[in-house]
Amino acid sequence: MNDTSPPAQPEDEPPPASPWSAFEAAYREVVSLERLQRYRKDRDRSAWAPMIGRYLYNVEVARALVPVLHWAEIALRNRLHRVIGAAHPVGGARSYVDVPCWLDADPPVLLPNERARVEQAKRKLRGAPSRAGSARPLTDGRLVAELSFGFWTHLLDGAYDNWRVGTRLWPALLEPVFPHCPAAERARRDVHRRFVEIKDIRNRAFHHERITHQVTVALYDRFVETVRWIDPLVAGGIVERERPPFVALLQGGAAPFVEWVRLRAE
Repeated sequence: MNDTSPPAQPEDEPPPASPWSAFEAAYREVVSLERLQRYRKDRDRSAWAPMIGRYLYNVEVARALVPVLHWAEIALRNRLHRVIGAAHPVGGARSYVDVPCWLDADPPVLLPNERARVEQAKRKLRGAPSRAGSARPLTDGRLVAELSFGFWTHLLDGAYDNWRVGTRLWPALLEPVFPHCPAAERARRDVHRRFVEIKDIRNRAFHHERITHQVTVALYDRFVETVRWIDPLVAGGIVERERPPFVALLQGGAAPFVEWVRLRAE
């Protein structure tokens, strides 16, 4: 998703004529003028409080998204791990390299790109000592947690829906992975697109990029629906606990944050 905000003003250009208060200058120093300019609108003219307030609002929206993003990632990776592991168990004709699970199976379940990510994750885990200072054993649980959301999302890609290139996961495993997804919507391409959307917003939010121009209540509800495809009870918990403050935040908009900055900048 592209950021459609106006081009940033270079750092070496002089600021508008309006002086910065000490409070505003502190945010400029910490955040940088270039990044703050992405939150500026023409009507602001020479005022600085609005862009700082919108930046703070963006931070709060990103924070309010964390629970639903968390549950989407955790639900996907753990369900994929269980279902693929049951379909392609280690044992008999299929051994393993270091970790006794399908992620490290021999012959492999994964294609070369994902096998490389598993090897990278194993190297990182080997280099992480326990609290006692000794190396911790490689386990499937630690390996699952170490692999990125991008890794799990890519398992839904068309590469694993092609019988010519190795293990074919889809469409056979779609129903056990997403048992509560309506049959009419349970297409590998559509499910993959949905999780790519979640991953992209997650990455923007976690890397402090502007997301308030993209995030809506409808988007949030789409993310909740995606979790519901895997587990309706967890999705219901999100709706009960996390959705109301998120909706209230969006309805309130950036104005309260702009006013908060303006009062402290006087």
